[in-house]
Amino acid sequence: MKTMNRKSTGLWIALLAACAAVPLVFDPESSYVVYFLFMAFTYVALSQAWNIVAGYTGQVSLGHITPSSVSVDTSLPSCGRGS
Repeated sequence: MKTMNRKSTGLWIALLAACAAVPLVFDPESSYVVYFLFMAFTYVALSQAWNIVAGYTGQVSLGHITPSSVSVDTSLPSCGRGS
């Protein structure tokens, strides 16, 4: 097995520190960067859930998307954009 050297470990620590500092540098309430990163990591988590369910076990499940679709179905009519 390949072990991590000091340069590689330092790089990972610097990357982790940079990711942890994003909310401190940008305003979380009005920043597009924080919104974009939140949505990107949400989709990463969703894709990994799909990978585990469908890829490793061979099962197909569409139940994990239900909370998202329910929230969209309830929020659009309140905005005046639904039927």
